[in-house]
Amino acid sequence: MSDTSLQRDVMQALADNQLVFPDEIAAQVVGDDVTLRGTVGSVQQRDEAGRSTQWVPGVRHVDNQLRVRPLDSDRRADADTQAAVMDALSAHPGLHPARLDAIATAGTVTLRGVVDTPDLRGKAAQIAFQTSGVTEVHNKIEVAS
Repeated sequence: MSDTSLQRDVMQALADNQLVFPDEIAAQVVGDDVTLRGTVGSVQQRDEAGRSTQWVPGVRHVDNQLRVRPLDSDRRADADTQAAVMDALSAHPGLHPARLDAIATAGTVTLRGVVDTPDLRGKAAQIAFQTSGVTEVHNKIEVAS
């Protein structure tokens, strides 16, 4: 099964769980390993997202990195933006395996992590800036030496 196909199945499983808001979650798939990133409103939502993902056929391991923070309407919008940026970064072939993170606050996204080349660092910022809801990008991604 391809990474894209497995990611689609994971996102469908998250959408099928009534306790989870998949718009707040980015699922990065590498092989049969899935990393969940984003911010959810409760520990229950974090745990449910992990369980739903683990039960998807083809998933071997789930790294549940979801942050828990009570979400009012502003924070929910930030969580949606953050997940959209992470999904867009994961879709780029050069950035897919990279260990990146994005934090969104009121339209400003801060990128962190490590990439292999300066071009990929710039591409990550470009992708983030082109994501709906993003008005400013702080690129704190490091280039591996």
